[in-house]
Amino acid sequence: MEESMAVEESVRSILSSEFGLDSSSLETDAAIFSAGLLDSLNSLRLLMMLESQFGLSISPLDVSLDDVDSISKITETVNRLKD
Repeated sequence: MEESMAVEESVRSILSSEFGLDSSSLETDAAIFSAGLLDSLNSLRLLMMLESQFGLSISPLDVSLDDVDSISKITETVNRLKD
């Protein structure tokens, strides 16, 4: 559980520092891409940031845009790929 919270905090930090989103005011289940806060090009950048931050190798076959459409989904995806 603690590790999941640490992942969520890192995701919030990336969204804030790299994309200028006020992630502290975003609900964990709030849509990011489908709500238009970020576009599909940003999804590639986000995946690269997640790879760097968590030491992952993410194949486009591993994730869909839906897998990264909210803070909670990003956190779940990172935890799934870390295992």
